[in-house]
Amino acid sequence: GGGAPGGGGLCLPRPGGVECRRGCAGATRLRRVAMPVPHPGAFRGRGSTIRTLLWQLVVLSLGLSTFCALYFYNQRLLTESPLLVSGDFAAELGRKQLDEPAPPRAPPPAAADDKASAPRPRDLRPLAVAPEPPLPVAPSDAAPPAAVPTTTSVDLGVPASVAELRPPAWEANTGDINICFCSDDKDLRPMAVAINSSIASAKQPERLVFHVVTTPSSAAAFEAKLQAWLPLKAAKLVVHHDADLQRHIEGLVTFRKSSMSRKVLSSPFNFAPFYLDEFVVRRATGTPPKRVVYLDTDVVVASDIAALHNMDLGGKAAAAVEDCFQRFAIYIDFEQLKARGFDRPGLDAKACVFNRGVFVVDIAKWREQKITADVELWMQRYHSSKKDLYRYGMSQPPWLLALAGRYQRLDPAWNCRGLGREMLDAREFKDVKSVLSLKKDDRNSLKLVQEGDRVRPFLSTCTVSAKLLHFNGAMKPWLSEKWGKKKPPLCVRPKGEINTLPPGSSIRSRVARCDSRWWAFLSQTAATALQK
Repeated sequence: GGGAPGGGGLCLPRPGGVECRRGCAGATRLRRVAMPVPHPGAFRGRGSTIRTLLWQLVVLSLGLSTFCALYFYNQRLLTESPLLVSGDFAAELGRKQLDEPAPPRAPPPAAADDKASAPRPRDLRPLAVAPEPPLPVAPSDAAPPAAVPTTTSVDLGVPASVAELRPPAWEANTGDINICFCSDDKDLRPMAVAINSSIASAKQPERLVFHVVTTPSSAAAFEAKLQAWLPLKAAKLVVHHDADLQRHIEGLVTFRKSSMSRKVLSSPFNFAPFYLDEFVVRRATGTPPKRVVYLDTDVVVASDIAALHNMDLGGKAAAAVEDCFQRFAIYIDFEQLKARGFDRPGLDAKACVFNRGVFVVDIAKWREQKITADVELWMQRYHSSKKDLYRYGMSQPPWLLALAGRYQRLDPAWNCRGLGREMLDAREFKDVKSVLSLKKDDRNSLKLVQEGDRVRPFLSTCTVSAKLLHFNGAMKPWLSEKWGKKKPPLCVRPKGEINTLPPGSSIRSRVARCDSRWWAFLSQTAATALQK
């Protein structure tokens, strides 16, 4: 309020202006004066705008935080896939193929844990390529006349990642990890993939020693090619041959068409794994290995093989993976065993078989229990029998008969088998339907076709958590040009890859061709050179 000329007065705010009252001769004169006055709501509007902006900033920051958390979580899941190849490994392979010198590198720092050392997807350089038609593979060499047992060695290498079982105190995280392959096949592509994947999955690749048992005439060529095309680092490669021992094995092998076995399985190198103490240990140039991991060449190692090498064998001579989809009765004719007086306690027609494609040997126990002698005994019995004592295999049946009741069971994840097979049988398909909850639409999406009591193509579910992929069967990844019109085997993707898919993804997105997992560890350039 305030005074006005000519007398006292009072001015009051009103909507749209100010109302002034002036006193004059006992009467009150009213006059409206147009004067803009800010409405109180105007101040409230500005406050509301500020608060809205603050809320928007809070929501935006929360959104960014959530996005970053999900991104790094997915990155971690991706790196858990056991078949991812590190950029370091890919670059090393690339340099080998281009004949470029490797740049000097500092020793890799010790990883605090698996996640810290796992390769990141952004570091990857794809190595998988469609396989080119291979050149014809030369037949196996005939063993030349007597030769002096020889061992040659060369350095070889690659990077790291992955897990462990329970290592015994005697060799927890020290000493060599001895891995052995036996082959006279001139096509070195499968062996190269087995070696590359072992190195890529190892926490300590410098501990790996790869032993290759082959013919005397092939030893030098094997060494030269593997040295030229495998990325060098700290791991070692040792090539073994022994013409006398090779001829000894050949003299024990008996092939009969009536056994329904493939002729190729009669190679002495299909039986050489039973003589690792002879080929590898007794001819070692340094400290003899106490333990050896044997691998067929048609495998991809997807976890740290140190866990397999260091596991507790419980006093057994060997450890292998059981396959209860097959029983002893499939391979062994128990009526013939009884008729010939060869039956013994511990042999059970209903017992699960244990595959010899992947096994661990305790050398001292193997010798102490005379496993090689028992294998030879069964081979001699088969040779002297007029009727087949066993069938559907050459080396698998005597292995089963000699080791029955004397082996340690391995985690099934260490031998995910059948990835080179064409079909599933009825029992296997029932298991697949249960695991994947397959519906009719899913079967149509995967183009699964029922043919009598069998289903094609082969579909594997053990690949979700496999530590080793075994491509046993006729449909080898490196021989895809020979498949003709057969449908490629299918594999469920690893858990880490599946977890990155959007919720509700179709069954088709969770399945891929099995051979794609194999080709991830071999470039086409190297494949061309190694198959010749």
